[in-house]
Amino acid sequence: MLKEGDGVWLPSGHELEVLSTQVEGIETHLFVCEFDFGTKALNPLLDMEWQWIPVEKDSDIAQHLLPLTTLLLMESSQSRCGYQVVVERLAEAYLVQMLRLFMQTQKIQLGLLAGLSDVRLARAIVSIHEHPQYAWQVASLAEKAGMSRSVFSGLFKRTVGVSPMAYLTSWRMRLAAQRIKNGDKNLAILSDELGYQSEAAFRRAFKKVIGATPREINRHARRI
Repeated sequence: MLKEGDGVWLPSGHELEVLSTQVEGIETHLFVCEFDFGTKALNPLLDMEWQWIPVEKDSDIAQHLLPLTTLLLMESSQSRCGYQVVVERLAEAYLVQMLRLFMQTQKIQLGLLAGLSDVRLARAIVSIHEHPQYAWQVASLAEKAGMSRSVFSGLFKRTVGVSPMAYLTSWRMRLAAQRIKNGDKNLAILSDELGYQSEAAFRRAFKKVIGATPREINRHARRI
């Protein structure tokens, strides 16, 4: 049950039913920020459905977010000139800060943010993100994490939800999809820059991860 001043992170696809126990003569208001993370296939944040995460009014997270919360409520209620732009920017800042705090306090137990919440796994994940073209292996990523190969592999899969090599492939293909949408058409060069020795292997991985061929992604991008 939410109380006055409480907040909650609710993942996409879940319904929110509000039953008010308001005192007669006092209105109840619910402030909702909706965020669009784009296509699920292109965003690793959406690989796993995040759990319902409450943020109690007196919690450390809520206290850290209080200045932004106050500004958001003030701007949204006064409807001054340009308030919509201000509210959107404040909401974006609020989201970033909230996710940072979720990671610092390990509020999220599964998925990319859970992996980034673990200092050891974060080193391997950041290495993948910054250098997707490298010929990473489980052993080299485990070395980045400062762990043995077997312990790292098991912890990564339990925390992120997929194996290290599956995550590497997924990240590469998401980068490829974004570049194709932005106009990159030479798949031979693209596959080489993302660590693939053959265009055929690149195409197979792309179709498996994204669920569409590079040509289909390019055609869709031109229609937008």
